[in-house]
Amino acid sequence: MDNNILDTTTSEINNTQIQEHKHKPKDFITYDIHSGIFWLNNRKKPRRLFPDYDGYFVFYVDKKRYKQKANKIAYELGNATDIPDGYVVLHKNLDKTDYRLCNLALVTQEVMNKISEAHRNLTSELKLVPHKTDQFVYVVQWIENNQKKQKLVHDIVPAKKLLVRLQLRFAKVLGRYLVQD
Repeated sequence: MDNNILDTTTSEINNTQIQEHKHKPKDFITYDIHSGIFWLNNRKKPRRLFPDYDGYFVFYVDKKRYKQKANKIAYELGNATDIPDGYVVLHKNLDKTDYRLCNLALVTQEVMNKISEAHRNLTSELKLVPHKTDQFVYVVQWIENNQKKQKLVHDIVPAKKLLVRLQLRFAKVLGRYLVQD
């Protein structure tokens, strides 16, 4: 019985030693939650970090390369928690360069897909176009569940009503999750 206790203690000590040597990029980064600015603290003088075009930080600490999403680091440092599997960070104002903590929220991947689809429809995909051959027929086009949808309507008034209903549906999705400052 005493041997089991010693073995457990030894394995716990070994696990803590292994975890101490494993560094995470957030161990070297300081984050200001109000301004959304990041600082690299691996030297005597901190250096400001800027994410690349895709929103990633790439930096070297002790000759080891680190690459991680800036919004993920901001959320984890700002809330002092790790992001669970299946969740992503949402920028509430859709500005991917705004890393203030008040602009970041955690949502599931499914919700993020709905938000992206609604935004895509409202900005470019939702259209009312005349039919190619029939003079009084209109086509309403949109994206739903990553598939292009279209509906033929035989008059302009019902076509515009359908267009407005779809716009309201997509705006409701965005209004539920997004904030504009």
